[in-house]
Amino acid sequence: MTRNWLTTTAAASLALALMAAPAGAQAYNDWDANTDAVIDQTEWNTGWANQGLTGSIDADGDGSITRTEFEEARGDEARFTERYGETAFEDWDTNDDDMLNDEELSAGMYSAYDADDSGGIDETEFGMWEDDVGEEGLFDI
Repeated sequence: MTRNWLTTTAAASLALALMAAPAGAQAYNDWDANTDAVIDQTEWNTGWANQGLTGSIDADGDGSITRTEFEEARGDEARFTERYGETAFEDWDTNDDDMLNDEELSAGMYSAYDADDSGGIDETEFGMWEDDVGEEGLFDI
């Protein structure tokens, strides 16, 4: 009896969560802290840190992403190059230490998804990012 109640409660909670808002819209709203319909660099960095995204690429957990870790985290190489360019690692490594720290990776991703170079990521651009990350995305994070 208790097991059925727990299963029913869990299923109902999941259904309510899914009906509340589309996943992408909910994530976008979570990242757009000031609700101005644009994710600025500060909001992006906060969302990036809250999700622990650098840690999902940093295989050895040392706080820096090596070229090898970066390449191993990539999904489809042709699509990756189309989105980020052939020299993404070098371009994003602003301190030229041949590693990416959290700030460099976050800033590189931000610039890649600010498609119109407006200085902010709108919901459409954020949707492109969501499409590109995760299972079978450009980054498996």
